[in-house]
Amino acid sequence: NTTFNNGVSDSSSNSSIIVNAASNFVQGMSISGTLDVASAQTATLSGASSVGSLQLNGDLAGAGSLTVVGGAQFSGTNNVTVASLITQGTSTVSGTAVELGSTTNWNNQGVINWSAGNLSSSANGVLDNQGVINISGTAGTLGTELNNLAGGQITQSAAGTVTVSQLIDNAGDVTLTAGVLDTQNGFDQSAGQLILSGGGLQGGGTTVNISGGSVDYNSGALNADMLIDSAASLNVNSNLTTTNQLIVDGAAVVAAAATLDLTQANTHAGNFTVDGALSTSAAQTF
Repeated sequence: NTTFNNGVSDSSSNSSIIVNAASNFVQGMSISGTLDVASAQTATLSGASSVGSLQLNGDLAGAGSLTVVGGAQFSGTNNVTVASLITQGTSTVSGTAVELGSTTNWNNQGVINWSAGNLSSSANGVLDNQGVINISGTAGTLGTELNNLAGGQITQSAAGTVTVSQLIDNAGDVTLTAGVLDTQNGFDQSAGQLILSGGGLQGGGTTVNISGGSVDYNSGALNADMLIDSAASLNVNSNLTTTNQLIVDGAAVVAAAATLDLTQANTHAGNFTVDGALSTSAAQTF
């Protein structure tokens, strides 16, 4: 093991730190090059740190923070237990798993391209998204709380099912273009948009609570109980047959040439504007 008791900084934009054995950076580091952590090795950051880019084949630990200004590559199985991880460039998650620590906060201000493996947390780790998250390929389980903040964008184009075992809290845009997003522990939206354009939303026994913003249905499968609250809206732009509870206490607009078919008995306190067709195969109270 190697311990650096003083801060580590570089004098060249090409400087890199390669961690081939467990290393403890007591005062952190500030380099404009790459922090490269080898497989099965750990870089422990006890102070505030900043790097130009990150190549993570091993683990990050410590009570400090790490800001990655440029690109970040997560490969293999990575345990990230620093207090705070801030990514500002393009991050690629393509290994087996990235697991956040119980109190780790990952603040994404750039782009995360998640194409394989699981993204999880040992307990209460949180991923805050202010940038873009692209879910594609064979992305697996999302097991950390995800806050999609105002201005944040999440797009799922993965053809399979992405299972979400923790809460998604949306105030930005979530677009589903393929596959299924299975929200087993809740999907709450206070602002922004949930857009179904070929992908499906599955509720996993929990209710999708839309308290603000809109749900725009263009195509795909809606297999989740959903509440459109008084300050929110539902826009049905193509034929939609519900298989679960759909309660509209806000506003619903059914576009011309579209049909909304309500198959579960519900009581609605909101307003329906129907330019297409509204059909019911179960009792409805409007």
